Amino acid sequence: MATNSELWAVDAMSADESLQGRIRASIAKESAAGAFPPPSDVVVAAWDKRYEVAAAPGWAGAWLSALAGDVPDPGSDNSVITDGQIGSQVQAVFTPPPPPEPEPVP
Repeated sequence: MATNSELWAVDAMSADESLQGRIRASIAKESAAGAFPPPSDVVVAAWDKRYEVAAAPGWAGAWLSALAGDVPDPGSDNSVITDGQIGSQVQAVFTPPPPPEPEPVP
């Protein structure tokens, strides 16, 4: 269960322009590589899913730790949230689920 400070961190990350810029770049990169269909507008897609992306396991703790360590711009710091973490979460959030299995024919 998330603590109040973890929820605050998710909200702060969803509004952090540096982190959101990295997320937008990852959406563009991952969709161009074929990980999922490209959105019609990367900025809108990132905005619509900002909380889902920021709620990735471990991100809130890393964010809070960075703030406690006086990291001046945690959203731009690859040692706080790595590009790999962003790419993985973007894929998890934006990859459509597989189609349902067809009903067996009796």
